[in-house]
Amino acid sequence: SADIEKMAEDVCDLVEQYINSSTDDGNDVKPGDIKIIVRSGWTMKEVQQALRKRGIPSVSKPDSVTPERVTIETAHKSKGTAARHVIIFRALDNEGGSFPQIKARGR
Repeated sequence: SADIEKMAEDVCDLVEQYINSSTDDGNDVKPGDIKIIVRSGWTMKEVQQALRKRGIPSVSKPDSVTPERVTIETAHKSKGTAARHVIIFRALDNEGGSFPQIKARGR
């Protein structure tokens, strides 16, 4: 959908900002320092396609992770992994396909 494409473009903007910046210790941020977490494989494909259009290398298979590629994983697959910069795609979107809402419970 057009909304997903727009959000994927926004994620690409953020990835480019990270890549064009430095860490607190003065080192350049590499694509491999960035992980994008998505809810589904379908969304993963949309984000990968947007990254590809911008010439940003990415990978979605954990055994193919390299410093030159942004990692894209589903929330399920990303358990127990880490990255310097993590982007959670559609984390606060209340419409279909987003992460489940966490509701505060009264005591």
